[in-house]
Amino acid sequence: MEAAAADLLAALSSPSSHAGLHSRFAAYLQPFTPYLPTANPNPKPPPRRATKQTKQPPPPPDAATLRSLAKRFLPFIARALQLLPPLVRASPGSGDAGGGAPDELLETYGLLLDCLEAISPCLAGKPYSVLLQRGRFVCFLESRGHLGRANAEAAAALDALCSSLSPPTTSTKSRRGAASVAPALLPDPGSAGDAGRDPEVTTLAVELTVCLANCASKDKVKEAAPYERVLSLVQQLQPWLLILADDVRRKYLILLVNALTRCTFFLVAESSTFRTDLVHRFCGSMIEECVKAQMIERLPAIARKICSSVDLSWGGSTELLLHVLKEVTDSVVRVKADLPKAVDELMLFVAYFTRCILSGNRDLCLGTSELLYKQGDYFSE
Repeated sequence: MEAAAADLLAALSSPSSHAGLHSRFAAYLQPFTPYLPTANPNPKPPPRRATKQTKQPPPPPDAATLRSLAKRFLPFIARALQLLPPLVRASPGSGDAGGGAPDELLETYGLLLDCLEAISPCLAGKPYSVLLQRGRFVCFLESRGHLGRANAEAAAALDALCSSLSPPTTSTKSRRGAASVAPALLPDPGSAGDAGRDPEVTTLAVELTVCLANCASKDKVKEAAPYERVLSLVQQLQPWLLILADDVRRKYLILLVNALTRCTFFLVAESSTFRTDLVHRFCGSMIEECVKAQMIERLPAIARKICSSVDLSWGGSTELLLHVLKEVTDSVVRVKADLPKAVDELMLFVAYFTRCILSGNRDLCLGTSELLYKQGDYFSE
C-alpha cells in the first residue's frame, strides 16, 4: 500500500485528525473524479423541496481503466470502509460537540462508496454487494438527522436493488418520487434467482424501507406519496421476510413496526391533511405488522396514543377512531395464543376509549357499543 494511503488510514483512525479529512481523501482518490456522480449531495439536509435532486450518472470507464483503478485503490478503499462504520457510530451527533467531525466522516464514507461503485463492474461477488454497504451508510445518514440526503440515497439504493434483482427483460423504470404509480418496487424473490434466497437482500430492503418511513415522519412530510411508497414496500416485503430465520425475522419486523408506528402517529395527528383512506390503510398495516412481530401486548398502548392524537373536531374523527378500535380488538382477539399477554392492556385501552373519547359524540357511542357487543364473547373469555 502506498505511503499516502497508509497516512490517510492512520488519520482516519485518529479522532484528532478528522478536520479536512474528506478533502484529503478526495485528493488521493482524484483519479476517480471523471467517473463519480457530478452532484454528490452534501450530508447537511437541503431545503425540503430540493430533496428530489439526484446524482447525475457518470460516464462509464473502459475496462482497462477499471482494472487499473481497482488494482491500485481497492485494498485502500476496502480497509477504509472497514474502519468507518465504528468511527461514525462512536462520533458525536452533528448537533453535538465535536465540530464537523461527523460530517467529515460521512462525506468521506460516501466518497469511498462512490469509488467502490465505480470499479464494481470488474469485481467478483454479488452484483448488489456495494448496495449492502450503502444500506449501512443510509442508516447512518438517517440516524444523524441528514434526512434529505438519507431519503434520496435510500430511494436510489432501492431503485438500484430492484434493477439488480429483476430479470433483464423486466422494465426498471425509475420509481423515485412516484412510488404510488409504480407498484413493482421490489420483485418477487421467486424471480430473483440466487438473490431470492439471500437473507442479506431482505435485511437491506427492510432497512431501506425503515429509512424511508423514518425520513417521512421525522421530516414531517405532508405529501401522500412517501407514505404510499412505504405501504407498497411493506406489502412487497412479505415474501422476502420468509427467507429470514425466525429470530432474525422478528428483529427486523420490530424495526419495521417502530418506523410504521412513528408514521402512523404523524398521519393521525395531521389527518385533516391526508386522505382518510391513506390514514386508515396505514393504521391497518402498522397493526398487522405488530401482530406478525409478536408485539400484540404493545398494541393497545400504541392504539391509545393514536386515539389521543386524533383531532375530535375533524369531520373524519369518528370514522377513524372506530376504525382503530375495530382493528385493535380484532387483532388482539384473533391471536388467541397471545391473548393473556394483551388482555389487561386491551381492557385499559377500552376503558380509556369509553371514558375519554366517547363523551358528547352520539355516533361514536353507537358505533363503539355495536363493535364491543360483537366482541363480547371474547372479552368474557
